[in-house]
Amino acid sequence: MLTWPERDGWNEQRVERLKIMWAEGRSAAVIAGELGGITRNAVIGKVHRLRLPGRALTTAAPKQPKPPKPPRPARLPKRVARAQEIAAQPEVVVDVSAPLEVRFPPEWRRSLSELTATSCRFPVGDPRGCNFFFCGAPALDPLPYCGRCARIVYDFHATRRSRSYFRSSWGSRS
Repeated sequence: MLTWPERDGWNEQRVERLKIMWAEGRSAAVIAGELGGITRNAVIGKVHRLRLPGRALTTAAPKQPKPPKPPRPARLPKRVARAQEIAAQPEVVVDVSAPLEVRFPPEWRRSLSELTATSCRFPVGDPRGCNFFFCGAPALDPLPYCGRCARIVYDFHATRRSRSYFRSSWGSRS
């Protein structure tokens, strides 16, 4: 049985045909198909080992340069833009010492099953306790919270003063 080099290997005649077809600008796949018994990668490897110059370019019509696109105006994602709007609103002062009835009026309070797509989903109290509820005020589109709760959740001014708010709502937590 003949092995690969003896059967379909690179003899001088095949190498000369390879050089001619390569100089004509034919692709490695076309050359492999015409020589037969070798792959496209074998042709590429042989071209590399022979250090043949790059293929001759075909005479195609020169491409017309495309006109430059006008610059797009800078856009912020919808959530970021909305968050910036909320941050620009005047500071909402919440009296932490006020009872829960004042901070979260009873007509807004919702249980999990009563929440709708447009109600605030800010949790109040201990989820394991019987007094747990969600804020339920009308939420700001596209946020899941109302303006007051969004300020607490997102903490726009990078402070942690709202931590006392949570402790007073949920009881003593360390």
